[in-house]
Amino acid sequence: MESKSKVSERRERPRAPLGRLTAYFGETRFGSARVVDLSESGVCLQGAGLPQSGEVELSIPLPDRHGKVRRCRATARVLAHEGERVRLTMRPLRPVHLLRLRDYVWRVGA
Repeated sequence: MESKSKVSERRERPRAPLGRLTAYFGETRFGSARVVDLSESGVCLQGAGLPQSGEVELSIPLPDRHGKVRRCRATARVLAHEGERVRLTMRPLRPVHLLRLRDYVWRVGA
C-alpha cells in the first residue's frame, strides 16, 4: 500500500488523457495496451494480460502541436495493478522524449 505522501506527490504532477495504443515489451511478455492517462513521471495502461510486476519498455505515440505523431520511449516499473489497469512509474527520460511528453501533458492536461 502506498503512503499518503507518495500518493499526493504522485498526483501533484499534471496528468493528461491519451486513449491511444502503446507497445510494451516486458521481461516475460510483450503486447499493446491503451494509455488511459500519463504524466511526466507515470502512465496508466489498460488491457488484458498486462505485466503485474517488473519493468517494461514503452513506445508511446504522442501527437505534437501540428498533429504529427511522435514516439516517446520510456522504461517503466509496475507500481500497482487492479483488474485490467496497471499504473507504472517511469525512469528518467532522455531529454527529447521528456520534452515531447511534457509538451503533450501541458497542452492537453491543462
